[in-house]
Amino acid sequence: MHENKHRNEDSVSRKSHARVWIGGCIVASVVILVLQILDPWYQFLIRDDESWPHHRFFLLRKNIPPVRGSLVAFTMTEAYTTRVKPAGVTRPYTRVGLLWLKRVVGMPGDRVDVQEDAVRVNGQIVARGLRRDRAGHSLQVAHLKSPIPNNSVFVSLPHPRSFDSRYFGYVDMNDILGEVIPIW
Repeated sequence: MHENKHRNEDSVSRKSHARVWIGGCIVASVVILVLQILDPWYQFLIRDDESWPHHRFFLLRKNIPPVRGSLVAFTMTEAYTTRVKPAGVTRPYTRVGLLWLKRVVGMPGDRVDVQEDAVRVNGQIVARGLRRDRAGHSLQVAHLKSPIPNNSVFVSLPHPRSFDSRYFGYVDMNDILGEVIPIW
């Protein structure tokens, strides 16, 4: 009698685990299907670095043109990193080929002025340049053409160590993948 009770409990436990596993598979399948359906318009992003510490999960609204103040995504390219001065320094934090999230603080036609370490857009300080990066290498604020050219934006984050337009210059609007909405 005691042995049958254990067999029944084992059988119930296995059935319960199987139901949970099957339910998990169904939920995962539905999530994957929904993401595939929404893919032309949206993409789910997970932050994998410390550049935006406030949120971990984001929704990318694809092909939404940048506007002042919007958080945008673009792919860091070798072309952006080669603009950083002084040249010839290995900067592993540039993470070429990965998505970057930055806020648009300057639009085409905005005036940009660099005085010493202060970068101003339309008279407002939007960033301060550092003389050394976190690896201790020399770093210079980019020579920024003013006004901001057509089809370009100045992107930045408020963190003092943000690696952004103050160092690699303007981002081409064609490289902007869309607007990013923080979720959680």
